[in-house]
Amino acid sequence: MEPNRSHRSEGGFASSVKHRFKRTFRNGPFLLMIWCAAILILGLGIWLIGVLGTDDGDVEDEGMADAVMSAAVQFDGGDFDALVARWNAILTGGDGADRTSDPVQRYIRRLANNVTNSSRTGVWDTMQPGNPNGPWNDLQGTNPRNMTSTFDRLRTMALAYATPGSPLYGNRELRDDIEAGLAWLASNRFYKGAQLVGNWWEWEIGSPMIVKDILVLMKDDLPAALYQSYLEALTYFVPNPARRIVNNVRETGANLADKVLIAAVSGALAGDGGRIGTAVSALAPIFEYAEEGDGFYRDGSFIQHFNVPYVGSYGIVLIESVSRLLYWLDDSPWIAEGAIPVKRIAKWWRDSFEPLMYEGAMMEMVRGRAISRAGNDAHTMGRKVRTSFLLMAELLPEETAQEIRRRLKYDYVHDTVFNNPYYG
Repeated sequence: MEPNRSHRSEGGFASSVKHRFKRTFRNGPFLLMIWCAAILILGLGIWLIGVLGTDDGDVEDEGMADAVMSAAVQFDGGDFDALVARWNAILTGGDGADRTSDPVQRYIRRLANNVTNSSRTGVWDTMQPGNPNGPWNDLQGTNPRNMTSTFDRLRTMALAYATPGSPLYGNRELRDDIEAGLAWLASNRFYKGAQLVGNWWEWEIGSPMIVKDILVLMKDDLPAALYQSYLEALTYFVPNPARRIVNNVRETGANLADKVLIAAVSGALAGDGGRIGTAVSALAPIFEYAEEGDGFYRDGSFIQHFNVPYVGSYGIVLIESVSRLLYWLDDSPWIAEGAIPVKRIAKWWRDSFEPLMYEGAMMEMVRGRAISRAGNDAHTMGRKVRTSFLLMAELLPEETAQEIRRRLKYDYVHDTVFNNPYYG
């Protein structure tokens, strides 16, 4: 059964973006509330896909790469702008979000309160833009984790600045302080040629994942030189998503999916079609069944770190990034018809995720070390699974989509751990 492709526009990718968001929100208030939960929980929004591949066949890297690259030959500058606008809409809700709805208003209030509040505890309240040691006193020093956390606070500020309906929308003082924070990081931490000290993940995934969002949100508000320096830094820290630069290890699983997403979005920001194509092509191993080591197995297992059952941690990270990427690029030449086996994602749900979900929670036995992390409890992680697969279901074959939606709705109804099922 083929997914419904009646939404595809004859006018090309750019002309289909706005129509596509409206189509998503016509599904009713339930999906709208899930959209808002996705923004709050994940810091990103919705992600779908409209391509259908083989069900059980393996994927070959060369075939996928050929399909991606040949389809993208005629991608032009206007389409790159449309891709950037689409990622902005994923982050901020775009034109599709009903700013009068209670879930959206709650999200916006919480976002603004995290930036500034009467108690002066927001990230903007505690920021010291002119401090030569760094924008926040508690995040100084050379530990790369502090760098990532600094970028994370700046992204929160950028979201409040760029989200329509926010009381801080377009605030010039906020914009100036975001720029000041980015300028300090570009001069002192995150720049082309910087030496990678400490945990490689902060340099190659943690910070770049956040930076790409900030550049999208602030694209028209940053000085050209600062913007360009960050594009160069993203290419420096993630030159090839399939390889780790600190030791040339081949990336697998969640780490590969994350780096593919970083490379693709930064490629759109730079107007670099080759970078997007390389990133999408690098996804191929994720869709292959593993025989050993990391990846999805035919029996439904998901392994990361060579031998650890990790579907409740790294598996969730993987499906989040894959879902966002494929939704974002849907209708674009980068996702050629049949190039990616979308049915495999439905099998991931049936075989790997659904059996380990109970009333909204992801079972602890497959969450590894993540069980010790604040904010990563079983029910919060379960909501991330639900959000990803509910929205992915939009363009799966209808029978499969309805099967997934029914199961996810059951979990939303029966997950009573949080006072509010969408915000906790």
